[in-house]
Amino acid sequence: MLIYPSYAGLQPVGLSKQLRGVYTRANSFASGIDTNIFIDFLKGDTIAKEFLENGKDLSTSVLTVMEVAVGLPRKNQILSFEKFLNKAHIKIVQTNEAVSIKAHSLFIQHYHTLNIGIIDALIAATAITYREKLATLNKKHFSSIPECEVVKPY
Repeated sequence: MLIYPSYAGLQPVGLSKQLRGVYTRANSFASGIDTNIFIDFLKGDTIAKEFLENGKDLSTSVLTVMEVAVGLPRKNQILSFEKFLNKAHIKIVQTNEAVSIKAHSLFIQHYHTLNIGIIDALIAATAITYREKLATLNKKHFSSIPECEVVKPY
């Protein structure tokens, strides 16, 4: 069960900030944030919180936001999470035709060898298409995709 930070009762806000990059500790790189980092944050992990709140110009896939939403039992928690993303200037990157084509290719190529799922193929394709590194705690899972540059942020 996820422990959710106290953002209850906040209204949804626009999430259209400009995609920039990310700064973590001594590294500066364009980055897409994977679901597991947000889950750590929602569980109260202070390192994840520091990474998300103090990083500069973070981004994540709309699919990642939906994956996180699945674990939030109430609508106000989802709206609060979106409010947090906006407050932290985390850009929500949409899927498009280029992402879909790339995801299809990755899925067909890696499903049987890496057991990559549809959502993970789309998340990796988003990072590749937008020329971002994928910040994830599941480095082993994505690092087998040669085009997907993966970093473990903490």
